[in-house]
Amino acid sequence: MAAIAAHNAKRKVEAQVFALQDELEDQGLDACEIDRRCAALRTELLAAPAVTPAPPDSAAPERTPPAPPDSAPPERTTPPAPGDVVVLRRLFDAADVAAVLAAGATAARRYPRAVKFEDEGHEDVTGSDAHAVLYLHRDGFFAREYAALCERLTAAMRAALPRAQRLEVRCVELHTYGVGGGLTIPDHRDLGSELSLSALLSDARAFDGGRFVTYDAAGAPVVHELDRGDAVVFASDRVHHVATVSRGERRALVVELWAGPATNHDRSR
Repeated sequence: MAAIAAHNAKRKVEAQVFALQDELEDQGLDACEIDRRCAALRTELLAAPAVTPAPPDSAAPERTPPAPPDSAPPERTTPPAPGDVVVLRRLFDAADVAAVLAAGATAARRYPRAVKFEDEGHEDVTGSDAHAVLYLHRDGFFAREYAALCERLTAAMRAALPRAQRLEVRCVELHTYGVGGGLTIPDHRDLGSELSLSALLSDARAFDGGRFVTYDAAGAPVVHELDRGDAVVFASDRVHHVATVSRGERRALVVELWAGPATNHDRSR
């Protein structure tokens, strides 16, 4: 329980830092000053003493507090059969989504983005005019600065579809699809990886199209109706697509695990 409480506290800290970052960006401050103030707030919040519960003989009656809603494991809607597809409902809560978007905002300032997908040698690229990809694993950024969240996501992936060998993080990507954006390459697979996760960060009512699609054993498409916080975990060699967005904006986090090393791999190079 202590570990869960600590993890929840860190997520609340990141949500407050993200709110400050939004406010400072609206004020037009430069990136260095925003980073400095956000880092100072994070340090201050993490250093704040935790609230100590009242002793049993205090005036308040002793009772066991209910477990926080987000401490429960995500709901599984598909059995964990090897090579299958598993949908995890509510894997992310609002604080998790805020933390990922904050990570994306920081990474976008630190690592310049290319304007064309064809440009080689850039850390971050635009897959098309309506599909931006931001690499949060660049220089170990996400695993280092959002360690608790990264570990929880990868643990959920391993639990959903167990694999015999030990798997490590290969890449963490923030995808943004605007109108006309999608992932419709024929026979698309995450080659080289073992397990993949695609988590929806946007409210499903905020866009049209953009459905995540896998295929069954007969090759028929399976459309996954997801809401914000839901994720699909699947074997990386399974064909999958993201339908073209026709309205609004769709954001998703993609994590891939592989049998290679956890460090010194950077797909963006």
